[in-house]
Amino acid sequence: MAINNRQDYATAVLTDMGAPVTANNIQTVVNWMIAENSGSNWAPRNNPLNNGLGSGGGSGLGSYSDLATSARFAAQNLSAGDY
Repeated sequence: MAINNRQDYATAVLTDMGAPVTANNIQTVVNWMIAENSGSNWAPRNNPLNNGLGSGGGSGLGSYSDLATSARFAAQNLSAGDY
């Protein structure tokens, strides 16, 4: 799946989590992404949710090689049960 926009990224995160890919769930992830990065660069450092897991930056300021990798790590982090 190509990730070209916020909706694509949200869909990838939800899919990687095994969560329902619904319009409401996509919008929730998109809203979170906008809160993290409100400017036109929606995916700085290929880390639009500012996730720390696997990014080299525990505070969420790390980066990923691509958005698909970022989505997998975000899904893994969200699925850990700490949230």
